[in-house]
Amino acid sequence: RCTGENHAAILTTVLDHARQALGEYVPVSQRVNLRRVLLDALRDALLAAAPGSDAQLILARAFAREAARDGAYARPIQEWLGGTRVVEGLPLSPQLRWSMLTAVTATGHSTMSELRTEHAQDPTRDGHLGHLQALAAMRSDRAKQQAWERIVSGELSNDELSATIAGFQLASPTVLRRYEDVYFERVEHWWAQRSMEIATRMVRGLYPRALDVRAAGADVVDGHRVVRATRQWLEAHEDAPAALRRIMTELLDEAQRSVDLQARCLAR
Repeated sequence: RCTGENHAAILTTVLDHARQALGEYVPVSQRVNLRRVLLDALRDALLAAAPGSDAQLILARAFAREAARDGAYARPIQEWLGGTRVVEGLPLSPQLRWSMLTAVTATGHSTMSELRTEHAQDPTRDGHLGHLQALAAMRSDRAKQQAWERIVSGELSNDELSATIAGFQLASPTVLRRYEDVYFERVEHWWAQRSMEIATRMVRGLYPRALDVRAAGADVVDGHRVVRATRQWLEAHEDAPAALRRIMTELLDEAQRSVDLQARCLAR
């Protein structure tokens, strides 16, 4: 249940942890049902929240983020965006509108034309960043490739880069797997050619996080392709800058934890 906590900081932390657990620790094969349980709870809590409260806004943002992974909730979001459904006390700020637009775009329920129209109505900085994220979230292979090219072009600002990466990562494990090899091939180049801030966002943001574990067993962690590729990179780049190696080591720890917990879930 999401209705029992009204303290903004605590509610945000709880929902962030729930999102991480669902997106990283639950096996992909089990996520659809559990995500719908979470989305139903978020929707019910949102509708029950005090109008205009911080909790209401936090729940709306969390609902939009999770709905970007499940098209079953596209219709009520489109109704909110179109004004045919209204949640009392919840104004659709530009940031919240773009979060909802990103959700329906990522699930194939919005078009390039609709995104252009929204952007024309919101030419602000937030509108620009929201538009970039939504474009990168589009489901087509072409859209993902174009997003990747924008990310690695070196032409995006810090915030533009983060927005584009966030949208790019809204894809199935099968789609994102196509970019894993080039990631490990280019990491050192990015670090050498970009500012530390930009390079850090790229290395962390583009790391393969779509870890799909399909079997239980003691050797699953060591044998997982992303864990293995990260270890091989560290072994082959002992002379890489210490800051880069530290980030890659932290990412390896996170990947091992994710794979291990998914395998344990499958073993239950």
